[in-house]
Amino acid sequence: MENRTIIAKMTSARAATHSYYPSGVTHSSFPERLDRLGVESAMTCFPGLATLAFNPLLLARFIDTVATSPIQFESWLSGVSALLPHRHVRTNVAG
Repeated sequence: MENRTIIAKMTSARAATHSYYPSGVTHSSFPERLDRLGVESAMTCFPGLATLAFNPLLLARFIDTVATSPIQFESWLSGVSALLPHRHVRTNVAG
């Protein structure tokens, strides 16, 4: 709520409806809480290509680092990387 207030003051806009999970920390209760606050979408630190099958309050994302090459970035943008095998990433969801 504090972030939403600050963003609204800075932008003179309506309330922010997008959020993210700081440090990638999520909990099974968070989507319901965010929904009650009017948040429409929230970004996790789970790597992946967000699709219509995703809960909009638990969206996957592209996580880039200084080691990300331009071709890796392009493959994520185009969706090609979603077709390639990936290593398993342990998620940080408490239940």
